[in-house]
Amino acid sequence: MSTTDVIDLPDIEPVPAEDLVRSLTGWDEIAISERFRKEFSDLGQTITMRSLVFVQLRRAKVPDGDAFRACMNLPLGDLERYFVNPQEAQEMTGADLDAVLDGGGRPEASSPAGNDGGPSSS
Repeated sequence: MSTTDVIDLPDIEPVPAEDLVRSLTGWDEIAISERFRKEFSDLGQTITMRSLVFVQLRRAKVPDGDAFRACMNLPLGDLERYFVNPQEAQEMTGADLDAVLDGGGRPEASSPAGNDGGPSSS
């Protein structure tokens, strides 16, 4: 698969970027550092936003390689559709926001198939 191939992506509910950052796990941070070749705290503003889209896609069960290609292929103007401003988020109930941040369920703690939530080799 090339970097320009179209990937069929799931619908992702927009969330406040700040909430998504607070929900990052160690597995998310490792996957970000492996794919983006920098620690999360060292990323620039637009690449940080792309890394958060990458995390949202991973949580929606998109393989890491596909999630990375998808977030890197997004035009800058399309990044905003993955996020909502904090005032709009206040209209969501706590349970709704938690469900969105969890992406419908995080990967299990460990799996014989190697899907332990950690970085994949996709």
